[in-house]
Amino acid sequence: MEYLPLRDLAHLRRKSWSREEVIEIAKQVLKALAFLHAAPQNLLHGSVKPHGSVKPTNILLKSEEPLHCKLTAFSFTKPPSPNLSPSVTRSVFSAPDLTLEPKSDIWSLGVTLMWLLGILPEMTTTTPMPPHECLPKIMRKVQSLQDSDVLTDLIRSMVVAPPSLRASSSDCLRLLERASGREQTHP
Repeated sequence: MEYLPLRDLAHLRRKSWSREEVIEIAKQVLKALAFLHAAPQNLLHGSVKPHGSVKPTNILLKSEEPLHCKLTAFSFTKPPSPNLSPSVTRSVFSAPDLTLEPKSDIWSLGVTLMWLLGILPEMTTTTPMPPHECLPKIMRKVQSLQDSDVLTDLIRSMVVAPPSLRASSSDCLRLLERASGREQTHP
């Protein structure tokens, strides 16, 4: 087991992270998710499963210079019960869809990136909120993003309510690599 002396992103939260730092965090977490989402089915006991709990408290910082983070706390939980009420209180980073699939991780990472940028200051990592309260706030913030750069485009492709329209981890990585001029092949 590797020891990481620095804390998770929630406890290291600064006033805000620079856009370059947030892009680097996104790249590293997306690489971990792309690996997890494309893992051979037998590796994960029969089916590809998402991380299930992407949020600032589950992203540990190994070093600040160079910036190096690790995704932790794999939940590998069962999907929510089909009888689960949409009003059940969940993490503000949880996808609005009541499914546990790889694209749920993408939503959670997108909201995490917004939080790191200081776009969602009223949302905390420890205060659960019912989806009917946090979803409209998050969607208004996404719609109000004015910048037209790779990070804004990335967030807009991740924080999309219907999972069918949400980018995959590989799609997100390709977007970042095209922007940096290093097109690579991902699963």
